[in-house]
Amino acid sequence: MQKSNHDPYPENGVFIRPARPHDSKEIRIVYNGLLSNSGASQVYAHIGLGAEWKKTRQIKMERRAEGFEAMVPTHHASALHVAFHDAAENWDNNNGRNYVFSLEET
Repeated sequence: MQKSNHDPYPENGVFIRPARPHDSKEIRIVYNGLLSNSGASQVYAHIGLGAEWKKTRQIKMERRAEGFEAMVPTHHASALHVAFHDAAENWDNNNGRNYVFSLEET
């Protein structure tokens, strides 16, 4: 995936598109990180919205050429928090810090 100046986690294989998402749009998460590179056949995105992980949910990601991909609605939130796990419950949570993306207000 082509790196954007606004991708904070390229070394971890985590990207969102658009790279500067607005708070009212659906965004695409692409994961080609540790779990994907360790042979995971399935990856799930565990997401939370806002500063306090509200509206948490699990989204099954689809395997694509760039890695695992999922579309996520942002529901007018100020931030998107993401951690990933595979079917065996191995997690990639950015060493306990999770992957956090600020969402611009429209």
